[in-house]
Amino acid sequence: MTFDDCPAGNIEDILDILKKYDMRATFFVIGEFAATFPGATKRIVEEGHTIANHTFDHKIFINLTNDEIIKQIKSTEKVVYDITGRKTTMFRPPTGEILSYQKSLIYAMNYQIVMWSVDSNDYISVENSIELAKTAQPGDIILFHTRSSTKETIEEICKYYIEHNLKSVTIEELAALAEIEKNGVMQLIDLNFMFEQ
Repeated sequence: MTFDDCPAGNIEDILDILKKYDMRATFFVIGEFAATFPGATKRIVEEGHTIANHTFDHKIFINLTNDEIIKQIKSTEKVVYDITGRKTTMFRPPTGEILSYQKSLIYAMNYQIVMWSVDSNDYISVENSIELAKTAQPGDIILFHTRSSTKETIEEICKYYIEHNLKSVTIEELAALAEIEKNGVMQLIDLNFMFEQ
């Protein structure tokens, strides 16, 4: 599970549910939200989740200059580091839109670009998001939003995953599993297309 637009919205409830079911996730934080909700930002890291970069104020990436891109990422990086002591190393552009030359700039900043393979569409319909999330297979990266998903929907999804012997892990754990099990029985999806590098 990955969550965008953090830590606004239902972050505390979502963290409670993930803790209850021993699930891990990757949270793509917006810098201005992290600064507004430092406690929730710190909790993400303290509870074993990955914290990642989602720009400072969610501007559409393809409209930005290189200098603006650098400022968006570095500002968020600083806010997160000041709160958690962790440097963000993964990035997801708002709405998933990014140009080829912008990717090169992000890579030059030592960031990994992480997209998704299943969009829960929780920002459109919470009910449909549950059904879409249930279609995920081992190796999938699912997109949720902390401003759209609720405690109840994430709990239902976690219960479903447990019943079907599935587990949510961080992106780093997923990448490690994919490498270890590349030729094994798990047959996890190759992550190259998701990491974009």
